[in-house]
Amino acid sequence: MISTLAKSILNDIQQHLPKGIEEGAITERFKAELEAALEKSGLVSKQEFIAQTAALERAKEKLAQLEEQIATLEKHINTQ
Repeated sequence: MISTLAKSILNDIQQHLPKGIEEGAITERFKAELEAALEKSGLVSKQEFIAQTAALERAKEKLAQLEEQIATLEKHINTQ
């Protein structure tokens, strides 16, 4: 995803470069810097976001079940 985003941004920039500028060196340097910055930003793909959201939802459900079990056990212990 990062590479695809970097390529898209890079293509947009290349279209706006003045004619006569050697694109090769500038393009490679900018691409490397852009990919490094995007990697640091913590961006994830939509697919990864959906997967993590689903995992979080399952964890929330399990936590609620465990909290309910603990409450039941505490009541049982306190009544003895």
